[in-house]
Amino acid sequence: MRFNDLSPAQVEVMNRMAGWASDGEAIGYLEDMLPARLLEAVVQLDRFGLVRVDIGWRGARWWHLTERGHAVREHGEG
Repeated sequence: MRFNDLSPAQVEVMNRMAGWASDGEAIGYLEDMLPARLLEAVVQLDRFGLVRVDIGWRGARWWHLTERGHAVREHGEG
């Protein structure tokens, strides 16, 4: 998987999930915080193994970049 192969919506999602933390830790997003067009991109990225979902309190779904997702975003492929 290469970063350049991703759609603009997928790139936007990955950049949002990377956040601004200096430690590079993904910040994650609640499912209901993402507009429908980006949620569709998240589902596609999940199929590619670039993001994962964690189920939190009261069934809240949190999306995070995987190690592979970080590699694709930071190094262009993974």
